[in-house]
Amino acid sequence: MAPAWSPGDSPLQHLGTLLVLASLPLLPAPLGTEPVPGRLGWTGSIAPDEEAFDEARAGLRARTADELDTLAQSCQKQKAYLQRDLTYGALLKFDPDHAKARKYLGYKLDRKTKTWERPRAYKAPRDKDHAAALELLEARAALLAGHTDRLLALLEEHQGDLPKARFQQEVDELLDADPDSERLRAMVGQVKVEVDGQTRWMSRATALTMTQRKEQRAAWDKARSDAPDPTPAEAEEFETQLGVQFSGVAETEHYRVLASSGKGEAEEVARRLEALTTWMHPLLGTRHSQGQVRLYLMSIKAGEEFTDSFPGIAATDRLRYKGINGAWMASSERLGVWNGSRESRLDQAMRLIVSYALLDTYGRTEDGTWVKGGMPGWIEQGLGIYLVWQMAGTKLSLQLKDRDSSASGRPDYISNLRDEDANWISLARRMMNGKRKPSFAISLGKDAMAMESDDLLLAYAVSAWLVEGHEQEVVHRILARCGQREATVKVLEEELGMPVPRLEAALTAWLDEVRK
Repeated sequence: MAPAWSPGDSPLQHLGTLLVLASLPLLPAPLGTEPVPGRLGWTGSIAPDEEAFDEARAGLRARTADELDTLAQSCQKQKAYLQRDLTYGALLKFDPDHAKARKYLGYKLDRKTKTWERPRAYKAPRDKDHAAALELLEARAALLAGHTDRLLALLEEHQGDLPKARFQQEVDELLDADPDSERLRAMVGQVKVEVDGQTRWMSRATALTMTQRKEQRAAWDKARSDAPDPTPAEAEEFETQLGVQFSGVAETEHYRVLASSGKGEAEEVARRLEALTTWMHPLLGTRHSQGQVRLYLMSIKAGEEFTDSFPGIAATDRLRYKGINGAWMASSERLGVWNGSRESRLDQAMRLIVSYALLDTYGRTEDGTWVKGGMPGWIEQGLGIYLVWQMAGTKLSLQLKDRDSSASGRPDYISNLRDEDANWISLARRMMNGKRKPSFAISLGKDAMAMESDDLLLAYAVSAWLVEGHEQEVVHRILARCGQREATVKVLEEELGMPVPRLEAALTAWLDEVRK
């Protein structure tokens, strides 16, 4: 069954928000571009060689051990005995068999087991020269910070030589060694936040989400309460010739809504769309259309008559629209929705308005024509569904390509997605923490017609993560570049400063922290 799209004067095939469709062809999708290097971003090859990194890392550890040994001897000379032992304790992390460090800290080597044992309780000495002790403490902290800096530089230099798991292990060890390092936490995108009277480290995106979710919800509630009452109107001569009796017509500043069900639905949808416009434009950086957008709402049966009567639709397209729920843009600023459910008509209408605003703002060339291909699938599907869920609490306009999950070995979430109360963030979290998560580059490069359930979940999660967890100007730049059909992965890497593995890790961390 084909989607109800009309060719018109725009890339309408990218504006359909219909049912969950089956048996759509799988279109080729761009694989993105090579990842750009990042401060803590893995860009390794499939079969990396760790030897170069291991040799450099061993040399770095030996250098730091020598520096700590020299510092410990200085502590001894200046009678800062506690600082001496603390320095030797740090040294053992780099040279576990350092004889002098083991001696001062009370260890003995067991000849049979070849392990270091502490036969007696260790009693920490005192510093005799407190002024010198403070300087030596600061010197040790600076020395260890220098080691961290050199190791981070080493990770950057040799990131292509390390498997992803090894790279992450090195980062985790740095955090274990210095868990409260603000510099290191900042490099992995974390900030310290006070929650319920306690401070904790969390991703910067999560911290921002805690604030922006409240602000965005308050802005939507205000937009809805401030939306003016629509003005009743009559159908114009052109509109009486569309094969449908529109018994309700309502107008606002930016919309003219015609409903075959009566004035109640026309007024409700017009008011909701006006509120949507007030809320959406600052959030997404979209702009008002130059003219009044006209929206036609009708039942499925009326939709057949409508498509038969609407001018400019090819005969083959008219046949495809028969007897199915649909939503389409007949021409610039003229949108149609036909569905048997009033709630679904509202859901689809909002999806269309979001799609139109994004396309009209970001999907035009310099001469004003539409960019070939329209908005990317992840924006049309994931962002559209996310925004309507935030505004209306519904996810009724899904478009998915069915697949045989047993053949691919990947889980299929379609039954969960169709569940009215499904928590898509929870589903996305489970998916991204699973063994067979979708590819960022492939999923975010797919056309809307080729998206499967896990592609849609990823698109939804990425949309929520961007809108809630990033500054608006960053989101606007991403939408502007993607709207011009730049490769999504390349755009995300450059705008967020992370290659694909770090993007995936950052998204997964956010999903783990926000929970819902």
